[in-house]
Amino acid sequence: MRLGQTKRFNWHWIPCIAVVGVIFWLSSQPYEKQSIKSELKVVVDKLQLDTRIPHISFRFGDTMVDTSRGGTEGILEFFLRKLAHFVEYLLLTVVFMRAVRYTSKWSLAKTGCWVAAGCILYAVSDEMHQHFTQQRNPTWEDVLIDAMGVIAGWTLYSIVSRKSRKYRGDSKKAGLPVS
Repeated sequence: MRLGQTKRFNWHWIPCIAVVGVIFWLSSQPYEKQSIKSELKVVVDKLQLDTRIPHISFRFGDTMVDTSRGGTEGILEFFLRKLAHFVEYLLLTVVFMRAVRYTSKWSLAKTGCWVAAGCILYAVSDEMHQHFTQQRNPTWEDVLIDAMGVIAGWTLYSIVSRKSRKYRGDSKKAGLPVS
């Protein structure tokens, strides 16, 4: 590989390593180190959200999520954590799709299938990793949220990829009809 090729290769693969590393690091943190309830409590109090948000109670895996137990800030933190799962895996999928498409001659569909499978397997291993972290519990529901992020990332990458190829006039590569 020449120097220019190495730089372009690194430009595509280093973000993949960075996202995997951040996900692993976040999964290694005990819950209390990641808790943002005290910061959310300030927002809840300032905006008087306790009076505006009704009582919420539901089960998520083996856990009961309830405003009477964790307060409004507990519910907000719960949804922010689940949103973080979704966004992490959306981002992971996009950076891997970009890297694989750059370094292979695979079609968009083949790339998507392999990247999605790899990202979902990583989500499973990430939940297993949390089993060994204090104050963390692995859940299949989190894997499902991660998988939804993977599907959203694949969809987003596919749409942007096809539109950019169509815009550049490279409709044959985008799988679009040639006029």
